[in-house]
Amino acid sequence: MSHMGRIARQTALLTAAQFLGLAVSLIGTVIVTRSLGPEGRAVYAWLLTLVGMAIQLALVAPPPVVRAIAVSSPPSLPATLATLCVAGALLTAPLALYVLLDETIGRASRPYLALAWLAVPVTATTLALNTLVQISDRTRPILLVHVGPRVVQIALIAALAATGRLDLTAAIAVFVLTSVVELSFAVACLPGTLGSWRPSLSLMRAALALLGAGWLSALAIFSIPRIGLIVLGSHAPLEATGRYSVALTLQEAALVAPVALGGVLITHVGKHGRVGRRMRNRGGLLVLGISVVSCSLAAFLATEFVTLTFGAAFAPAAGPFRLLLISVVLATCYQLCQTLLYNRGRPLPIVAPSVAACSVALATALIAIPRLGVPGAILSNVLGFATLAAVGFVFARRPR
Repeated sequence: MSHMGRIARQTALLTAAQFLGLAVSLIGTVIVTRSLGPEGRAVYAWLLTLVGMAIQLALVAPPPVVRAIAVSSPPSLPATLATLCVAGALLTAPLALYVLLDETIGRASRPYLALAWLAVPVTATTLALNTLVQISDRTRPILLVHVGPRVVQIALIAALAATGRLDLTAAIAVFVLTSVVELSFAVACLPGTLGSWRPSLSLMRAALALLGAGWLSALAIFSIPRIGLIVLGSHAPLEATGRYSVALTLQEAALVAPVALGGVLITHVGKHGRVGRRMRNRGGLLVLGISVVSCSLAAFLATEFVTLTFGAAFAPAAGPFRLLLISVVLATCYQLCQTLLYNRGRPLPIVAPSVAACSVALATALIAIPRLGVPGAILSNVLGFATLAAVGFVFARRPR
């Protein structure tokens, strides 16, 4: 099979698995959102967004870096990654303190903080191990780790909703329990060659140099779209925050394909070397064209989709979602550059685009959201991804 054929197949498999998992998960999200209403959804989304950022802090071995170092598949890699992630959970204390100190939406979130934070070390470890499953390029395990836990999750949510017990505490408890189920699936689906459960100190030391740059980059990229929601929670009514969180959830679903493409390209280059410029340009234009067409279709159907799935109370989320789709196209542009940045193995090209983008998103959010509300959050999101794509392109164009 040709280079482009392998890349297309692996990207399609990973994207399909993640979309299938998201589709199942979306049913649960809809049930939770309808049960909690705009205000309850605001607290739920705000707190779990901070939990998500904490997971990224704890994820000292993010997927792009795991892909870059896992080519030789050392047997002790799973245990080493798990050890790094559990230790990384100690870095999340400042975010938990932020919840305790915030006197607006944080006050409503405090009763659920300890329960929600249990998912941090578990999910960070799961994300690292899931990457090893994805690298194996085995269809059944990849589908299983993405879909299996979501089926369990939706079964629990449906049962709670049917009995009238799906409140905020129950929804967060299901989130934590699902993280444990995800870890169990990831461990069960690891390739047989990764059989040692004793961490390797030498491997840990050898990996940390690359992990540092990759960790900071992954954390910054993860934070770009979510900064706006966190700041919005302290400056807007709960109803507005809850509706914007729905638009952000849909944007995250749309980002699955670009992220899958970037991960596959990093693995492919590590195993087979870089493809030629002509093939890379043709493939890049094709992927970008598909992204533009898909986002245009999503924008056209946004109002009907949001109203039918989440309910009339969340219909205003369609407008922000349309604008957030601009960021999806920009993220696709960056993913096409990311492979070159990781392939060069130097920290600055890996870190600079994401840190610059995160800084722009944060500055925009702090200035614009207190004045504009939801439009300020949208502006923070789009400008952050625009910076990511622009700076990534500049570094990718530089000679080695």
